[in-house]
Amino acid sequence: MLNSKPIHILRTFDKNQMQEFERYLHSSLFNVNKAVIQLFEILKEYFPDFTSEKLNRTIVAERLFGEPEENKLRYAASDLAKLLEDYIMWHEFQKSEAKKRLYLLDYYRKTDLEKYFYQIFDEATKQQIKDPIKDSTWFFNQYLLEENVYMYSQLKKSRSLDNNLQTLVNYLDLFYISNKLKHSGEMLTREALLRVEYKKPLLSDVLRFLELREIEGYMAVEMYFCVVQMHLQPESVEYYYRLLTLLDENRDQFTREELVDLYVFAQNYCTARINAGKIEFLQEVFNLFKKMIELEAIYDDVGHIRLNVFKNIVTVGIRLGEYDFVEQFIENYKNKLEADKRESAILYNTAWLQYARRDFKSALRLLSQAEFADIFYLLGSKCLQLKIFYETDDQDAFYALCESFYVYLRRNKVIAEFQKEAHLEFIKYIKQLARLRSEKDIKGAEKLHTKLSEQVGLIDRTWFLRKLEEIKQ
Repeated sequence: MLNSKPIHILRTFDKNQMQEFERYLHSSLFNVNKAVIQLFEILKEYFPDFTSEKLNRTIVAERLFGEPEENKLRYAASDLAKLLEDYIMWHEFQKSEAKKRLYLLDYYRKTDLEKYFYQIFDEATKQQIKDPIKDSTWFFNQYLLEENVYMYSQLKKSRSLDNNLQTLVNYLDLFYISNKLKHSGEMLTREALLRVEYKKPLLSDVLRFLELREIEGYMAVEMYFCVVQMHLQPESVEYYYRLLTLLDENRDQFTREELVDLYVFAQNYCTARINAGKIEFLQEVFNLFKKMIELEAIYDDVGHIRLNVFKNIVTVGIRLGEYDFVEQFIENYKNKLEADKRESAILYNTAWLQYARRDFKSALRLLSQAEFADIFYLLGSKCLQLKIFYETDDQDAFYALCESFYVYLRRNKVIAEFQKEAHLEFIKYIKQLARLRSEKDIKGAEKLHTKLSEQVGLIDRTWFLRKLEEIKQ
């Protein structure tokens, strides 16, 4: 049963959820199947990992039915999975008072309980007003409230409430526009960083509409308007700094998740500018990371720091020469990495720090101890090894790794095409770099320097340009 649906779901539960689900399962309102209860009683013995060999189908079936009836077990497991999903929906629903009121409002409208309909509408409206977080979800909830009132007025054949039709449409527009801008911002970001192209129908119409209207006060609209304009007008920093100002002044109006997204949008704009040769934006990225650390906006929903976020903070710190900061960051936040990925992440990031401090021997030793399940860490470790072999002039190791890395990239079906091409490009140019150095080819170095100065998206372009300058001297 180790790969069964109930096991996969139960592995995500904490102790409180296990206890709550057990109460849910024993409630006759939700379940009357005793076999499912008995199956859960067996499975819960192996909480939280659920990795025991005793979770074999035959063993579980014999415990449950007194005989190895695997067909019966499949039916019981299927019923348990259905109840687990029902519980998850019920559990998530309990978290949202806004959703509860909307369903209740819908019921009172359909049953024509007018007194209670308006009572709940008033409560919901007051709660909406008090809610400091007025994001796109807030607009949508407000739209649903107004739509219920409008539909009730139609049911009652009353025109006295038709004046809310304009309000209803306004909130619908705000919901659509804020989400349109958000997702268009993501498209523009990916186009700038990942060499992809998207169709963006209606975006120009939305922008023209907004330019003719006052959008101040609608933070979800104004901020994502800035995100879109940052990429449409990258040479102007007006919208970037406007976004930072709005984030500082209105951070309590957004969920932590959306706040993180907005800071990441700002970082991605800076990254695009760095790729375009505006190296001064590296300091901006560093400042944004420090702000996110201060606001505890670097964690995911369960309190972990994602591997890519941890790596990016280290990389930016190193590129700015902030070695002491990086060392302290690794030490202070290493326990916030997921336990099964922690060791390799610490080894990888410490190796980059040691490389930056020109302790190449230590950097190689650390990389040799790590096993990388994360593809981006694996690719990064290969690039780092190549740089170390270049720095130490270990030609045998350098060219052997160039060849094996090239073959690995060509054969790998998992790596995204843009990532594959970027790393193949890295191999191509670092081999050219090594040849130019060995031949002391100053003219060739000048030619490659000119070429790479205009090469958008090259991995470690600054490093290449620095090494070419060394050859030219």
